[in-house]
Amino acid sequence: MGEATGALDSMLEKIADFYDEEVDAAVAALTSMLEPLLMLFLGGSIGGLVIAMYCPSLGWRQPWEAKQVTMASSAPSAFLAQSCSDAFKN
Repeated sequence: MGEATGALDSMLEKIADFYDEEVDAAVAALTSMLEPLLMLFLGGSIGGLVIAMYCPSLGWRQPWEAKQVTMASSAPSAFLAQSCSDAFKN
């Protein structure tokens, strides 16, 4: 239609503007969905690093460094009491 009337350039500009606006809207929607996920990821990563740095100074042990409980004191309450006393010793 634009070629027959001699207005091909204005018709192509209208189409380019339409698709440009459509792409801008799609990018804005994608960005608004990714921002909260990125914030959660960064917050979790930084929080994990902060906790990992403070664990040794607070005397918290890593699960793989926990003391082995003997069979004589294998009751859950004895294990909990031993773990709590070890954690708050310092």
